[in-house]
Amino acid sequence: MTLFSPFICLLLAYVVVGTHLTVQKYTPDWESLDKRPLPAWYDQAKVGIFLHWGVFSVPSYGTEWFWHRWVADKKKDFVDFMTKNYRPGFTYGDFAAQFTAEFYDPKYWAEIFKASGAKYVVLTTKHHEGFTLWPSKVSYNWNAMDVGPNRDLVGDLSTAVKDAGLHFGVYHSLYEWFNPYFLKDQANNFTTNEFTKIKTRPELEELVNTYKPDLIWSDGSGGAHPEYWEAQKFFAWLYNDSPVKDTIVVNDRWGSGTAGKHGDFFNYHDRYNPGVLQKHKWENAMTIDKHSWGYRRNAKSTDYLSTHDLLLTLAQTISCGGNILINIGPTHDGVIKPVFEDRLRDLGHWLSVNGEAIYESKPWKHQNDTTTKEYTPDWESLDKRPLPVWYDQAKVGIFLHWGVFSVPSYGTEWFWQRWKTEKKKDFVDFMTKNYRPGFTYGDFAAQFTAEFFDPAYWAEIFKASGAKYVVLTTKHHEGFTLWPSKVSYNWNAMDVGPNRDLVGDLSTAVKNAGLHFGVYHSLFEWFNPFYLKDQANNFTTNDFTKIKTRPELEELVNTYKPDLIWSDGDAGPAEYWESQKFLAWLYNDSPVKDTIVVNDRWGNGVSGKHGDFFNYADRYNPGVLLKHKWENAMTIDKQSWGYRRNAKSTDYLTTHDLLVELAQTISCGGNILINVGPTHDGVIKPVFEDRLRDLGHWLSVNGEAIYESKPWKHQNDTTTKEVWYVLTQIDINYN
Repeated sequence: MTLFSPFICLLLAYVVVGTHLTVQKYTPDWESLDKRPLPAWYDQAKVGIFLHWGVFSVPSYGTEWFWHRWVADKKKDFVDFMTKNYRPGFTYGDFAAQFTAEFYDPKYWAEIFKASGAKYVVLTTKHHEGFTLWPSKVSYNWNAMDVGPNRDLVGDLSTAVKDAGLHFGVYHSLYEWFNPYFLKDQANNFTTNEFTKIKTRPELEELVNTYKPDLIWSDGSGGAHPEYWEAQKFFAWLYNDSPVKDTIVVNDRWGSGTAGKHGDFFNYHDRYNPGVLQKHKWENAMTIDKHSWGYRRNAKSTDYLSTHDLLLTLAQTISCGGNILINIGPTHDGVIKPVFEDRLRDLGHWLSVNGEAIYESKPWKHQNDTTTKEYTPDWESLDKRPLPVWYDQAKVGIFLHWGVFSVPSYGTEWFWQRWKTEKKKDFVDFMTKNYRPGFTYGDFAAQFTAEFFDPAYWAEIFKASGAKYVVLTTKHHEGFTLWPSKVSYNWNAMDVGPNRDLVGDLSTAVKNAGLHFGVYHSLFEWFNPFYLKDQANNFTTNDFTKIKTRPELEELVNTYKPDLIWSDGDAGPAEYWESQKFLAWLYNDSPVKDTIVVNDRWGNGVSGKHGDFFNYADRYNPGVLLKHKWENAMTIDKQSWGYRRNAKSTDYLTTHDLLVELAQTISCGGNILINVGPTHDGVIKPVFEDRLRDLGHWLSVNGEAIYESKPWKHQNDTTTKEVWYVLTQIDINYN
């Protein structure tokens, strides 16, 4: 519910002296300073952008606390990183020359921030390393004008942000880890404050007088009390006499004991989000990268909040009366990476529709609904779910068709259907020639032995291929489950054949290799009598869904926690399969609700209309850019998804064929899911392994044009037919 207040209460602090009207002065004590009203713009703004940028953006490893972790904490991974990558004697100061910002475009940054729906921007003008992003007079040769970018980064961004109609704020660290003046004061138990007088206070006044910010975000008290930092004196000047006295807002980090007690707004600690209404204005300063405020080159896609995560945090924060300050980390060369830009633009798109429930809103008497789910079981609601970011960034997946059909390994994975229902002559002849009379398809299950199945080796092949996710056929249309399903008695890989949990073994190996694991699952089964009965009833009954399909899906999700469900065999209406109900549970309450992605095969008429990504039909490759995320599920064996013993070498795509397919797919905005068919005894044949390793070798050289890329305005060259375009940004390593 959005509640709009019909009035605005203005507090005018005037003292009448004789016939003169005088604005009240604030004295340098908390009792006086705490009475200052919060400038209205801040509460109305609701959404801000935080930028952590500095010399730490050069190593861009681990955290913005890199220097401290390496030199003071002597953390092994940081020490090893320096030993491995830099010459002996290399110092943190040497990084500064590599903080170049050559691609820094403050106007473009400001455009991103405005497009995000944010109303204010806060830049780390100086972090605990002490390097100032402006030409400070008290930071000689350790500032962005004297070394590195050779420009006033604060001034450039301040101008661009204000020109975009946004409020500009400055983050400033009070202390500096290794500054000898601070360390001397610290050794004196802060009975002296030379560092405050010659460094901290002059810097703060430089920032205010030069750039006239609307917000100061203080940090890094270093264990010193507010009197050491002269915080009350600075506040009194700021509120009474500074050029921003009417608009400035400050946070609550001004010395030990001030957090949550003094300041125009409180943020207590990083990522503070109480989940309940607070009496005092507060702010949730949080990060899109879950592990760091500064940019990390080694971050994985799963390390970033999804758009869905971001919107949930926004809603909770605003509902409880807070502002949200969303942090991103630019690179050393001045680039805001696509993963951050995409999140911000997604946020802006949402706010362009729902902004009236955010800006200038007030908390209601209740902060959340304890019963309402975010997604309701209808397509209108389900289709609004944002695509989890990992999937679009992954680009390349491996598909595995494996089951009882791998035993005859003849013709197609549809062997049973071709033989028994369609009575195809070549399949009938194959059985007559090679098997005794009365041999059934069920008899094949005992020969599905998987004795050479080595899930760790399979996972190594997939990782070497450059793929980022793996999808296993946990159950094909034959109905045989590769896990010990409770609703597939004696027709599963634990009870007959391998006598092991094939899904569980591969899931563990794939995740241990750092890849995403997905499950293919067939909704229907060719010969299951419960399904055939429902089909005969024109799907007016759905006993099969209730006793087989839905329980299987929930088993897979709850047991193996996949990041992807690849549904298939959707003969019947979506309502028969209870697809909307299942997806609502999946998105709202399942253990994978934040990461799961699903395709578009959930019932008649669903394909190409509903799902996190579309794959329309097998081997779908439109050759043009599509509006919705899509996937090309294709096979290395041109004629079959399951393994065929009688396949010829010419039946397989060449490495060149595979790379052409990859280039075309990625250029048009799709992911590619490359299928291989293991044998009944658990072997990935060399013809498949070679193709995957060839692909991995190519991606090891050219991966920057694939992973996290975006489609360009043109997909291919009209004169050179095998040239396909993508849009990507490239890191330049100067080491």
